[in-house]
Amino acid sequence: MMKSFILLALVPQVSPSPVPIQCRAAFGKNQNPMLQKLITISPSQINDGYCDCPLDGIDEPNTSACSGSIDGGWAGVLPKYKPTDEKAAQISNYFVCHQQPNLKLPLSRVNDGICDCCDGSDEVLSTTTTSTSSPTATTCPDICDIVLAAEREAKQKVINDYNIGSQKRLDSISQYKQWYTDSETKVEQMKNVELNTMEREYHDTIKKIKDSKYALAVNWMTTIDTTVNQQIFIKELFSIDEYDSSNLSSFIIGLCKLSGELSNDNVANDRCVAFDRASLDLGYLWEYGSSSDSDELPDYTTVGDDIPNLIAYAEKIILRLDGKDTFKDRVKTNNKKVDKRSADHRPEDSSGDDPYGDDWHDEHDYHYDDDYVENDDEFDKYNEESVEDEGDATEDKDEEEDTEGCDKMCPMDVYECPNGSFKSRDPCNDCNFEQCEGEDDKQLSANERLLKSLLDDVPLDRSLFKKQSDMLLKKISVFEEEAKEAAEEAAKNTDADDEGNDESSSEVDNETTEEADNGIDPMAYRMVKTNIKKHLANISRGETAARSTARFIASMIDREGDQALQVALRQLAIMTIYHSCVSVEDLAELIFSTAKTLRSAADDSPCPTSWDTMCSPSTKQSEYPPLFIVEAAQRRCEQRSISGVCPVVAQVDDEVDIPASISDGYYNYYAPQTCNPDDGVTKHFTSIDSLHQKPTEIKALNKQKDDIDRKKKSLTKKIEDLERDLVGGDGGNSKYGVGGELYSMRDTCFKVESGKYEYETCIFGKATQRDIGQSSGGTNLGNYEKIDFENGVRTLKWGGGTKCWNGPVRSAEVEVTCGAETKLLTANEPDTCRYVLTMESPIACDDTFKKTRVNTK
Repeated sequence: MMKSFILLALVPQVSPSPVPIQCRAAFGKNQNPMLQKLITISPSQINDGYCDCPLDGIDEPNTSACSGSIDGGWAGVLPKYKPTDEKAAQISNYFVCHQQPNLKLPLSRVNDGICDCCDGSDEVLSTTTTSTSSPTATTCPDICDIVLAAEREAKQKVINDYNIGSQKRLDSISQYKQWYTDSETKVEQMKNVELNTMEREYHDTIKKIKDSKYALAVNWMTTIDTTVNQQIFIKELFSIDEYDSSNLSSFIIGLCKLSGELSNDNVANDRCVAFDRASLDLGYLWEYGSSSDSDELPDYTTVGDDIPNLIAYAEKIILRLDGKDTFKDRVKTNNKKVDKRSADHRPEDSSGDDPYGDDWHDEHDYHYDDDYVENDDEFDKYNEESVEDEGDATEDKDEEEDTEGCDKMCPMDVYECPNGSFKSRDPCNDCNFEQCEGEDDKQLSANERLLKSLLDDVPLDRSLFKKQSDMLLKKISVFEEEAKEAAEEAAKNTDADDEGNDESSSEVDNETTEEADNGIDPMAYRMVKTNIKKHLANISRGETAARSTARFIASMIDREGDQALQVALRQLAIMTIYHSCVSVEDLAELIFSTAKTLRSAADDSPCPTSWDTMCSPSTKQSEYPPLFIVEAAQRRCEQRSISGVCPVVAQVDDEVDIPASISDGYYNYYAPQTCNPDDGVTKHFTSIDSLHQKPTEIKALNKQKDDIDRKKKSLTKKIEDLERDLVGGDGGNSKYGVGGELYSMRDTCFKVESGKYEYETCIFGKATQRDIGQSSGGTNLGNYEKIDFENGVRTLKWGGGTKCWNGPVRSAEVEVTCGAETKLLTANEPDTCRYVLTMESPIACDDTFKKTRVNTK
């Protein structure tokens, strides 16, 4: 009985049917087997050795007549199922090997003499269906131990990997869930507690800053008001009898002219820095939009007493205290910077080479081309060359103007002007009569006439020096040209020497040398030329400052009443003195040139400028100006060695020889000097000096505000990042994958070598291809984008990598299967610049894998 049972288990038995059976024909017109017509098979046709039913072979179960068919069908006939299909196991006419459950055989391959199953269970010898004898043993050897060893090992690895990996996956999901819960709580804590606390601290600090700025503005304006309105010094210096609006305007514009000549740092954006700062001190806020060449005068507003205006005013003051109220802090050239030196860094000893104290300043004037200089020596050399270049251009232009049309012979008649003066014809202007004084004013607008009158009324005339300097520069230019021609001639003679004309060449050399030698070293000419141009540049800068100041004063004249204007200009004069920092001697000379009674006396004097009143012995006994101004005037007279003697007024002389140097006072130009703390003026501004300490409290509060703001921004970013990571987490579709399975892999990288390359993929980072042995760099294959889960298969994707030459941008994808550890297995490039890698990882050890790969028999 046991043998019979085994035989029945191993070989499916099909008894002859007592009735006809039906099956579908295989060779009809329709190619779909399931649509073939049914045919009837009689009992006598069953097991008769002919396969009438090739689709399923049910008519020949005990013969090999239907051998070779798949799914009971013949070769070339479309099968219903493949042997590996799941439904194929449900077909009763398939034979399943006992020890190989995945191997399904058509019945036609049972007992066909070929051992398909490793244990030979498909080839069991049996008796015919009508015999009652027991089946015999199989004719095939059992080799399953050998055949199935690798399969069993692989199967066991799959099982082990799944057991380990699935647990790790569950642990990762558990960690993710805990992180998700904690993160939700953390976000609420950061939003409702930490961020709100920072917001309160931030707004409290802002309020403290505003309060401090308001206090700064009030204290600043109060201190300035006390200085300019209540000190006896002010009343003595600018008494109403001596200074009306016109005199005050001349004084302020003249002071800006001196300040501009004194230092390049005193002019910024073509404006007088001293006047700008004085205006701000007194609450005049200028609008600097209009061009200095425009007919439109600049507008201004005054600081109100409301809190917002005072806070805005304090912010402008703080900018100035930080040195940010001008744009001339550095000379920027060739993407490099040259620090400019301030008055605080002035050398203590100028060694007598700089009698007027301006060589130590950065002489790079605002209108020169910027060229990079490396150090102080090169900077000085650069200044000389840049000034010289500008002068050369001026010379060329002047020469053109002088020569063009100036050779005409004009009639000798003259024209009498309305004021009684006579004008001759100008050969340089097509022999037209020279213009009478004031005649050109008829073509000017009202604003232009006002500006011209303001500037014409300013003392410190530099025209004599400028005309004489122009003449000297032309002479030097001629000398340099002659020296250049002599050098070229000498070079030619040197070439002639090489040809054997030694004697004649030597004679010519001696003659050339005698012609070029006029007793002055050519280098001295160069120094004279450089100094002249430096002085001209300083004068030009001072004139620029004066013009801009005149525009602002003209705007005030246009708006203010006479009394209010006089008060405003007196205050501006005092504060401009403070910020200009010119010497008290220069200040005294300016007062003697602008004060009403002193100026009228000087106008009637044949002596230059204000000598008659300033240097006259009777000056010491006068009631005005104040004593310290009188003493300063006397020192100035002694410095210039003209005390008690009226000097001769110099005139332009085109016959004069080129001097060996340019001394201070050359043709009535004396360079202004810097103020001294002990000059008798500075002491009156000690209260204002105290204002110019940087407000440490506001600085500390600003730092505190910035620190809070940085922390607030950092916290806000953390909140946004967490909220972004939490998106979809409650539904199992977050960036961390199904259930959060990627959580344990976050921000980790994995590598694999393939061919000559190493491939690296970083979760939530980049995918990279680099040469083996290369530690960094490489080709970017893309940034992490997402994880796809389709038909039980996980695919990690990277995109947007480096573009291939003449191809697409690079991308990479990683197909993941279950494994105990996460590691990359292979890397390939199936298409141009598309990279496909395989990976083992616990994240794939899920129920789908268990069902398809672990629970199979």
